[in-house]
Amino acid sequence: MGWNSTIFSQFSQFSFILVNYYQIPIENILLVQDDLDKPLGKIRMKLEGTAGGHNGVKSAIAALKTDKLKRFKIGIGRPTNKSQVVDYVLNDFNPTELPLVSETVSSCVALLLDELETHGTLCMNENS
Repeated sequence: MGWNSTIFSQFSQFSFILVNYYQIPIENILLVQDDLDKPLGKIRMKLEGTAGGHNGVKSAIAALKTDKLKRFKIGIGRPTNKSQVVDYVLNDFNPTELPLVSETVSSCVALLLDELETHGTLCMNENS
């Protein structure tokens, strides 16, 4: 946490350079993103789509010139006050949330490994 949009933008540009240099097919890219619209700990797989207001995803889509990116969307919940969204996203998790965050990261890593082992069939089967 704590990364600003400039870092995400530069990371997306760097990703574009790597994708081009190594000629990585878009279907082999899997983006992991946070999701304000899902409760903390909820993980969803998605095959493609717009950025949905997520600046980091918007930057990745612009850099890679496609929205056909497989994604793992990890729920972080949403603050009650809309004016607190930026601070909420960029700050650390609350200490009481850390056990669920740790469990979610472990689940996401397991899903990522399964996705690699099945050559992308999980995202295809789980998309809804």
